[in-house]
Amino acid sequence: MIEADDHIPGVRTVRTVSMPTALMVVFSCLLVGCRTTGGADGTLEHDAFLPMLPRSEVDQRFREFDELDLSAMPTGDVLARHDVGSVAWRSVDGPDVRKRWKGEKDVVLRDLYLKVSWPETTNKYSGTLFVFRDCENVTIENVWVAYLDPDYRAQHTFLFEGCGKVTIRNVFTAGAVERTHIRLEGCAEYHIERVEVSGWQYGANDMRCGAGIHINNGITKGDQVAVTADNPRELQWGVIRDSWFHDYLNDDGGKWRNQDGIGFHAPSNGIVFNCVFDSWLAGDGAIDDSHRRHDPAYYNKVHRIERCIFRNCRLVKTNGATGSPDCIVVWMNNLYIDSWLADYHKGWTNWHLHETHVFTSRGPVFVKNWGMRHPTMFVNNLLIAPEGLETVYWQSGKAGKDGYRQFRAANTLYLMASPTAWVRGLGTTIESRDAWLAEGLEQGCRWKVTNSPGFALVRDGTFRLDGASEAVGFGTGALLAPKDRGLRVLRDFYGRPRPDPPAAGAFEPLVP
Repeated sequence: MIEADDHIPGVRTVRTVSMPTALMVVFSCLLVGCRTTGGADGTLEHDAFLPMLPRSEVDQRFREFDELDLSAMPTGDVLARHDVGSVAWRSVDGPDVRKRWKGEKDVVLRDLYLKVSWPETTNKYSGTLFVFRDCENVTIENVWVAYLDPDYRAQHTFLFEGCGKVTIRNVFTAGAVERTHIRLEGCAEYHIERVEVSGWQYGANDMRCGAGIHINNGITKGDQVAVTADNPRELQWGVIRDSWFHDYLNDDGGKWRNQDGIGFHAPSNGIVFNCVFDSWLAGDGAIDDSHRRHDPAYYNKVHRIERCIFRNCRLVKTNGATGSPDCIVVWMNNLYIDSWLADYHKGWTNWHLHETHVFTSRGPVFVKNWGMRHPTMFVNNLLIAPEGLETVYWQSGKAGKDGYRQFRAANTLYLMASPTAWVRGLGTTIESRDAWLAEGLEQGCRWKVTNSPGFALVRDGTFRLDGASEAVGFGTGALLAPKDRGLRVLRDFYGRPRPDPPAAGAFEPLVP
């Protein structure tokens, strides 16, 4: 077994090949900051402004989510909520209940209700409750775990290495862990649903958690793919749905642990669907997603984050130091409330489609570039900030003085008070709207200093639009039949068909 730190993982070796010529052409196009302007009707005039690779097909397993009835579907915080007072908890010492499985065909673990203490400090494996190595099919159902030690001596609840299919349903895991509650390394497939990852109350004002779920399908480093597993498998498909990650409010004031609600290293084809993230503050990102590979085994991947809600989260981010231009991450029909974006990805394009961003008080920023080398596209988005933002686009770290030019927006509606600046950071400041527009990085967008009529909040609290909202019909229909099938958006948050033109944001208007 490889005993490796998270940042110095075990490796598997792959052969090195050159990037195909066609992809290099597209890749070069993505590097160019285009100054194309849009037509009067707000449509996308040129592929050069929002370059898409032709992709006629995506993984057929996305179809299940495209056909779900969303009209009355509860959100993840409802579906994954566990009543901690409703079960008979058993207080245990970690060493007395931890268990390991290796090389088994079928493993089922269910119906546990454990409040766990660790009598002494632990390492990666000694402080992990359940470890599964090289198993074909693993099913976890109705397992509840809470950690009683506030000092992060617990490591993981579930650790899977080199397994086939992993299925996790109806799990509650809470409290301070040094690493991750649920971690998959080099597994072929996973299906995770109705999981609640929660902070645990250790004192009057002390609610601690740990990273929620980490999916590691490797990082390309030279001619190797780094994965911490003896016999890693290539990830084929993954689903995280109907889950809730919440209340990481405090830590111990010590080292920074880089603990995300969900973290991905090269997620392959898959989806995060109908999940809710609440008050993920003391950790790192609510989600951290990135294609981190460009080896021959990893190409043409589409990863979707869809119908999720982020409330009062420190940040939601896309990162990664490498990647292939035929891979994309697609954020669609999501709602952000008092939660900002961060980005420092490289090698592929990041797409935010039909998303709604709401700041209930003056916000710090819409999106930060911390060293992003390749484009992030905002299409048909809605930003509402009645008290404005300090900065719309921020750059720092390794972004460079013109890092803001990696951001591009089409048919995005800003209903907000005046920001302090549209761009700031690394010696660059763009204060006025006119100066920002002169950069040629927007097409068919509009800024209005208002948020009325806005949402039907008073009426039903669902964030659907009032019929009179300026966001209705503001979008472009380019996403109804894009040449990249992975970017198609036919429905809104509640499953209502998108008309042509559609509304900006995640919601079509209420129907009387």
